[in-house]
Amino acid sequence: GFEDTGNVSSPKLISTLSNVKIKSLVSVGSTMFAIDDASQVYSWGSNTAGQLGRKASGGVPGQITDFNKIGVKEIVDYPSSFNYNMGAVFAIANNGNLYAWGDNEYGQLGVGDTTSRQVPVLISSSNILQVITEAPPVTDTSPFFAISDSGEVYSWGNNKSFQLGLGKDAPKKVLSITQISSLKGKNIKQILIKGDAFLASGNSESIFAIDKNGKLYSWGITNYNLDSQPAIYQYTPKPVEIFDVNKISQNRELSIVSAGYSHSLAIHDGKVYSWGSNDQGQLGLGDHSDRHSPNLIPSLKGKNLTQVIAGESFSLALRDNGDVYAWGSNSYGQLGLGDQTHRNSPTFISSLQGTRVVQISFRSNQDAGLALAQDGTLYAWGWIDDAVQSTPAPLDRVKGKIIKQISSNGGNTLIFDKDNNLYTWSFDSFSKVGISDDDFFVLGSSGFAHMHAMTEYGNLYSWGDNNYGQLGLNTTHNSDNPIFMSFFEGVNIRLLEAGGSHSFAVGADDKKVYSWGLNQNGQLGTGDNLERNSPEEVSAFKGVNLIQLKAGKAFSLAIDDKGNIFSWGKNDKGQLGLGHTENQNLPQMVKFDHSENKSHSQDHNKYLYIGIPVACSAAVLITGVLLHAKYKKMWCFSYKSPSEESLLPK
Repeated sequence: GFEDTGNVSSPKLISTLSNVKIKSLVSVGSTMFAIDDASQVYSWGSNTAGQLGRKASGGVPGQITDFNKIGVKEIVDYPSSFNYNMGAVFAIANNGNLYAWGDNEYGQLGVGDTTSRQVPVLISSSNILQVITEAPPVTDTSPFFAISDSGEVYSWGNNKSFQLGLGKDAPKKVLSITQISSLKGKNIKQILIKGDAFLASGNSESIFAIDKNGKLYSWGITNYNLDSQPAIYQYTPKPVEIFDVNKISQNRELSIVSAGYSHSLAIHDGKVYSWGSNDQGQLGLGDHSDRHSPNLIPSLKGKNLTQVIAGESFSLALRDNGDVYAWGSNSYGQLGLGDQTHRNSPTFISSLQGTRVVQISFRSNQDAGLALAQDGTLYAWGWIDDAVQSTPAPLDRVKGKIIKQISSNGGNTLIFDKDNNLYTWSFDSFSKVGISDDDFFVLGSSGFAHMHAMTEYGNLYSWGDNNYGQLGLNTTHNSDNPIFMSFFEGVNIRLLEAGGSHSFAVGADDKKVYSWGLNQNGQLGTGDNLERNSPEEVSAFKGVNLIQLKAGKAFSLAIDDKGNIFSWGKNDKGQLGLGHTENQNLPQMVKFDHSENKSHSQDHNKYLYIGIPVACSAAVLITGVLLHAKYKKMWCFSYKSPSEESLLPK
């Protein structure tokens, strides 16, 4: 604010403003703005891109005369990410008009072009109350939003992920401020821009809005499933379905499931359960006996797990702090523990300590584990490139790439990088998959030898083995290249899952569940054992809102919005968790032993599982006790938990 450019080491009065009562100050890079008590605006500093808002240069404050008559109540800054001497500026006038000036290389001003402005330009006269944006990416612009006094919303700027809410046909960059028609009359009070932590460019891809009644809307990238799949595009704002905890049966927390070759894992009520085949200790229960119903994994209690993975004969689990645990078969070092010794209890992968892991996966035919770090590094271990690698290390095949998401459910792995490139890692081959220069994949799922992927425009493609119709193309011909699935044209898909040789999709709007492919063991859930080479609705799920669906080798698991877990298909090892080993061709509800919170309508008994007591009789194999919450009585019980009626005080 002085006539020279010398540094000042102690506070010094800006003499040109000494007689002005300043009420607010804003900096835009190397440019300063001040608003006085009469709503007049002063600027000084850098003017590289015209951000002073007046044709001048130098450090002495000067008044932006364009606002002499109307006055300004707020200045909104948008500095350049690569040049501190540049930036875009927005001003909300007292009459609600919105003005913009300064740097406009990427169309950030909303004036209809990419030419910078040296003086304020009126871009809206819609009684604007606030402008919302965030820090810019390095080589592009952010999305911008403006809310009027009546709650109408306007947007402009970056629209690569449809985050402006202007529809599927809107351009990737919107140069003029445009009203979001689908929010018209909604009386929006607040907008939140949520950036993607995986993207080095910092592009903001998920947008949320709250109306006057507290209703939540979202658009851009919206991913409602609990799995770590690539997100799904929502082209225009839609209400968010919030899970009402008061409606969740038995006040259960939402669950997460994983279906392996012949064993299952679930996070349910905040606890981790396993069931099915256990010949390699993959259930994590300290032994090698199969289980036909869910059993609590006691060593994972209190670990706050966010993801579990059931592989071929081994298992992985991810904590909320990024720690990874492994157990089961380790012949090829797939547990990542630095050796080839099997484990029948979860073991911490210490070599990943300090690496903030955000997603885990596996490659079954290669007996390998995968972990995606928050910085976009993909780690792999096990049988990698025809050699045993027992300690996690960055995967050479994607060296130098920032990975965003991975999907693997057998012999194939889908890898998405930050630039929305899709790579397939199939057995010993690695290649890039694409459709066209102006369309790219955003969602995918990989089965044992077939794959599905959806583009940014919602088009679904499939490729790979098709001997059982698992590609859903109404044929049984294999395909090396992605083929458009015409069945889903115009259908907004929310969940996509490929299993051994069968697949599922769930609609975002109608919530319909579709299945196709091999059905020898009833894994399609259609009530029979007939193959489908084209998607068919699973009628058993009519009226049910699935939030997660996992396909194993020959069986399937699903979770609804009430926290219920369903299973169907092959059950020779008890992998359905139904207490027997009979196959099921219709979805069946999996029942959990809620020892920590049991209730009965007649006597209102409540029991709390509290661990292994030292005073119980040694006559039976003791694994825990039940504590009666009302009568304060304690019972011991053996490994195969009996019913409450057979529990006898010890």
